[in-house]
This record gives sequence, C-alpha cells and structure tokens, in this order.
Amino acid sequence: FPSHDTCFPVTILHQNLTPVRYSTFLVGELQTSCLFLIALKESNINYKAINKSSGASGAWQIMNIKVRSLTDLEQVEWAIRYANHRYGSPCEAWSYWQRNFNW
Repeated sequence: FPSHDTCFPVTILHQNLTPVRYSTFLVGELQTSCLFLIALKESNINYKAINKSSGASGAWQIMNIKVRSLTDLEQVEWAIRYANHRYGSPCEAWSYWQRNFNW
C-alpha cells in the first residue's frame, strides 16, 4: 500500500480548499460522493474521530495511528489511495461497505 509520503501531485494551494472540493479535484464528483458516504457512515465525517475500542481514527476510521496527525485534506488523500488500492475506486469501496458495513 502506498505510504503517506506518496502524495498526489497537486500544484494548487490547500488553504482555501474544502475536503469535498479537494476530493472532487482528485477523483471527480461521483467518486467523491461514494468516498464521503463511507466517511458519513464511519464517523459522521469527523476528521478527529477516534474509536476507543478499535483504535481506528479519522473521518474514514482508518486503522493506522499515523492518521491521527493528518489534516483533513491528507485524510482525503489517504482514503482515496486506500479505496483505489484495495477496491479499485471509492465507489467500489462504498459498494463493499454497503454489503459488509465496514471497509
């Protein structure tokens, strides 16, 4: 799985970009909708969420302690990379989530 150091080549400034707009820039509207449906179910889109029983954290409840130090935009990148790597796309990840209630 690609490390956090493998960021998307983005030449735009982050400071005025919302996570949804950033995701749309990276993967388009359809994939962004799927990605954020997962975050809605996992954490109610709370970038600081921490599951006390599992240790999962962030909007997408990622089982990696490093996620706790990521910004909201970095979490978007991480979630996109994870969805693409494990499922092929965010919408395939959402499809999996709907069948299994996790990803």
